[in-house]
Amino acid sequence: MANFRPREDDRKLVRVEGRDDIGEFIDRGHNVGTLQGIYCVGVHFPKDGLCAYYASDRVTYVVADGTPTSA
Repeated sequence: MANFRPREDDRKLVRVEGRDDIGEFIDRGHNVGTLQGIYCVGVHFPKDGLCAYYASDRVTYVVADGTPTSA
């Protein structure tokens, strides 16, 4: 499985509204809803192992120390 993990410097780190820890961006996302008006992205949180989809407007790309950056 380690062969499928991106190199440390290739990972996209994100913060999600409502969580204190930094997660890894894992999936570019899906449209949700009948009008497909909600775009969601997949995020993995290594701290507790949670993988979940979040509305893209709740996700902020960050660098390793948590400082926001442009995607």
